[in-house]
Amino acid sequence: MQPTKGACAGDRDVSFGNSLRCQGQLAAHAADQRLSDVGDFDHSTTVHKALPQVGHEFDTVR
Repeated sequence: MQPTKGACAGDRDVSFGNSLRCQGQLAAHAADQRLSDVGDFDHSTTVHKALPQVGHEFDTVR
C-alpha cells in the first residue's frame, strides 16, 4: 500500500513546505508514499477534506 499524506497549498497555518519536507524524508528512506494536495483551503477546511481520505487509507489495510 502507498500511504498518502494530505496537504493544502491554501493552508496559512501550516506550511505546504512542511508536507514537502516530510515527503522528502520518507522518500529518502525508500518509503512508498504519495503527497496529495487537497485543494486551496484554510487549515480547518483542509482537515475536513483530508479526514475521509485518511479513513479510507486505514480501511484498506485492515
